[in-house]
Amino acid sequence: NLITFPEKDKKKITELLRPFVNLNKFVTLHVRDQNFYNRKKSLRDADINTYKDTIEYLIKNGYSVVRLGHSNSSKVNFDFDKNFFDYSKSPFKSPKIDVFLLSHCIFFIGCSSGPADIPKLFSINSCNVNHYTAPNAFNFMTGDLTSIKKIKYKKNKKLVPFDLLLKDPLAKNPSEKILEELGLFVEDNTADEILQTVKEFINHRKKNILLQNKAKNSLSENNYSFN
Repeated sequence: NLITFPEKDKKKITELLRPFVNLNKFVTLHVRDQNFYNRKKSLRDADINTYKDTIEYLIKNGYSVVRLGHSNSSKVNFDFDKNFFDYSKSPFKSPKIDVFLLSHCIFFIGCSSGPADIPKLFSINSCNVNHYTAPNAFNFMTGDLTSIKKIKYKKNKKLVPFDLLLKDPLAKNPSEKILEELGLFVEDNTADEILQTVKEFINHRKKNILLQNKAKNSLSENNYSFN
């Protein structure tokens, strides 16, 4: 890697986190929500509570789950006695610990937000859900998987075909105003879609199935980094 985490910092942070997290097998989770900018829900936001089934599945399979996020992040409406740590609400949050969690987890579950850029710098795989838009699901490493938000036609509630998502104007992160003009709306991944994406990711950690490769290969080589 071009970046490594300082050993002296790693030692201090592991001592701090050990009472709350199984550091041998933990997943870092980040769900950006409307409280990030303290305004109405953005197209890139999602609801942490739709991740409950996924968190429960991970815990049952031996993982600890650490929720990363802004201190104003939405409260969770569920409670797991063990192996779920809402670090976003902890009193010892810091950028350095954020990076530690993103660089030392078994894998990362994220969305269309800044933290999704960090794991790949440390060769950590990512399973991203609720991504908006398709070209924003960028910089895949081998084994990564992304499930995008659904864009549908208002007139009949049908999905916009994938190939159209990769063409202008939908390829340029369109605003709600543009979507309105096009007669389109965005729908978040359901709780089950989130869970099934994570299951697929775990079951295909080292190889991507044919359909996933087809989708990834249709993305531009300069995917979201040009214009």
